Amino acid sequence: MEIEFTLDTIAPEIFIELANDTGDSLDDKITSDTTIIGTVSDPSKIVSLTGNLNNNSPE
Repeated sequence: MEIEFTLDTIAPEIFIELANDTGDSLDDKITSDTTIIGTVSDPSKIVSLTGNLNNNSPE
């Protein structure tokens, strides 16, 4: 029996930002709203994605 596979060596591109920057200016990255938005793109199929901020457990 032969098994073939292709090793994916290219990391996905991840973009993340605040959904609502509520600070004094629109780009100070200070907020009272902890909602974040983002995208992940990768040429291969992404099956699942989990993450955390500040070493908190993903929900």
